[in-house]
Amino acid sequence: MALGVLFLTYRFGKNIRSPDAGLWACLVLCANPGFYSMMRDARMDLTLTFFITLSIYGFYNYIYKGQNSINSPKERFVITEENEYNLLPQDYRNEMVVLGRFPYFPISRISYSFLNPKTREEVIKYIVLIGKKQYA
Repeated sequence: MALGVLFLTYRFGKNIRSPDAGLWACLVLCANPGFYSMMRDARMDLTLTFFITLSIYGFYNYIYKGQNSINSPKERFVITEENEYNLLPQDYRNEMVVLGRFPYFPISRISYSFLNPKTREEVIKYIVLIGKKQYA
């Protein structure tokens, strides 16, 4: 979650000013003792911060890039639980990019699975699921 907050902070800085501003924003955030303690303790605060930052970033993209860019399959992303994802209709599942499935797919398994050639395709299928384009 901390890496997600840092990535979104970088994207905000890059979109608003420049890539250097995004990098400085990440460095300032990393140097903040409050952020470091949230990251180290792994409490709900960091999860809340990540999802609030993600929602603000989605709203920012909607306002400044327009509705058409949000409706494209490249701009659709979701972080979901596996049970919720399986309840969606198939046409919605084909349009989404799944960033993660929590808590059923632990992050620690990802690094091991990339080293094991038998499960590498399975890991890629779970992490990134890009569907067909249905918009002309």
